[in-house]
Amino acid sequence: MKLSIIDIGTQSVKHYIFEQNNLERRLVYYKRYSEANLGEHHEIISNETINRNVEIIKNCLEFNTKESVEKLHLIGTEILRKASNAKDFIDVVYKISGLDIEVISHDKEAIYLYEGLLEVIPSDKRFGAINIGGGSTELIIGTKTEFLNSIKFPFGVKNILKSFGEHDSIDWVLLDEFLDKEINISEKVSDLFITGDLDYILAMRPYILLNSSPSQLLDHPIYLNMDDWRDWILKLRNTPLNILKEYYSKNPNFCDGITVGFSVYYAIAKKLGVEKIFPSNRDLTDGVIYEMNK
Repeated sequence: MKLSIIDIGTQSVKHYIFEQNNLERRLVYYKRYSEANLGEHHEIISNETINRNVEIIKNCLEFNTKESVEKLHLIGTEILRKASNAKDFIDVVYKISGLDIEVISHDKEAIYLYEGLLEVIPSDKRFGAINIGGGSTELIIGTKTEFLNSIKFPFGVKNILKSFGEHDSIDWVLLDEFLDKEINISEKVSDLFITGDLDYILAMRPYILLNSSPSQLLDHPIYLNMDDWRDWILKLRNTPLNILKEYYSKNPNFCDGITVGFSVYYAIAKKLGVEKIFPSNRDLTDGVIYEMNK
């Protein structure tokens, strides 16, 4: 059976198709629409933006039909929680899909992120995981058997870029000072910390040297120590945006915010006392699949 998720965020729309066989599944299709940009006008979605995103979602629906997808779930995050005219967009999407968008709360977003990692977490480990979007950042802490805590930070890639400028013009020292001031965490998670964007890291590694070690964690082929992670972020910061786009031709529009995202990951990991970072392709959509299969 094929299951699909369309994740509608502040900065991008992400389209997934999973092949589900009994308890096993594999990702068979993924596309990120970085041009979606629902949050470009802060807390209102313009008609132009609605129309652009409706066309993106139509393309997703048509592809799902072509691929014989049997179950679809639509989720929306920060921009659809905040925008004063979010209902206008939700109503249009209902007309073309026949489905309501599940606009998930911060608490539900955290639960989805936690549940999406349960399959790969060793039973004896306390872990932290993080997901950064366009408008907010979620940190969760737990074990394989217990969801312990979640912390929401009221900033994401989109609003950081609006405040600090694009990649080539960011004052990185100023951004680091901002993150150090804004991130206050009393928790400690030393040995297992999971971030996103594994695909980006693996794609960029041949061009921008990254020191890493092989990992025994299922679905997570490498891990980094904090010094190597920091060194690689500095290399990204010092690489002009147009060069990053050339290196990551799969989705060049993604490159403007990715170093910001990594900088946030690092700042949070530092406050947590993290020793090892495991880049991941898992995110809250894996938790949605977990819920769909209950």
